[in-house]
Amino acid sequence: RAASSLSWTSAVLLQATARLAAEPHWFEGRKVLCYHNNTYGFLLGEIIRRVDGRMASQFFREEIAEKIGADFQIVLRSKADFHRLAELKQPDTPPKFPDSKLVVRVLTSIGPGDTMSWERLSAESPGGGGCGNGRSIAQVCAIMAMDGELNGKRFLSGKIVEEAATEQVFAEEPAFGWLRMGLGFGLHSILFPAPTPTAFHWGGYGGSWAMMDPKSRLSLGYAPNNWIVDLESLDPRLQRFSDALAKVAPGLN
Repeated sequence: RAASSLSWTSAVLLQATARLAAEPHWFEGRKVLCYHNNTYGFLLGEIIRRVDGRMASQFFREEIAEKIGADFQIVLRSKADFHRLAELKQPDTPPKFPDSKLVVRVLTSIGPGDTMSWERLSAESPGGGGCGNGRSIAQVCAIMAMDGELNGKRFLSGKIVEEAATEQVFAEEPAFGWLRMGLGFGLHSILFPAPTPTAFHWGGYGGSWAMMDPKSRLSLGYAPNNWIVDLESLDPRLQRFSDALAKVAPGLN
């Protein structure tokens, strides 16, 4: 009933959303913080499709990426773009995940497969299929850093940006520990510090990072191709970026 038996084709979208809708609640109605990057995109993408009519990837491309000139794609549309991707160098020691049945269940909820294959990156996977570079990540984040308006175009209301940066939950997540979360973004906390208390951010596969701060109107994107740390350690490259941003951000207020 989960999407574990599905192949990674574009047709997976409707099958996955139907199976997710039929899936019994894993926690018997209790509210639990659980990071599920793969299935999260299907749930939000289905809302977009039912309201707007377009798939999440098309909506993002036409309404955001193309309008701000960001070289970021949720679904790769051509083999030429696929061949532009840098190969991700895996760490010498594979990353360690907590020995938790719940973590294993989340990680296997979509099914096996090469995460860098054409079949997976060309499939409609709004939660885990994004491809871009540091500049494009920063461009998208700039929309949030600028209170929803960029280059004279209004993408989000200031109220939505404010809500996204407001604490929605502070709880222990099975894989990452204690997290203070806004709407899909991590907020500043001792265990997951941001460069400034008003910034919100999130990391990604291999050490990538997206950060935005409406107070200083600062955004940053980072997309390395050399994965050097496990899940329990803060990437020293990100730490250096964060420390530098913490020094310059106050002067931009």
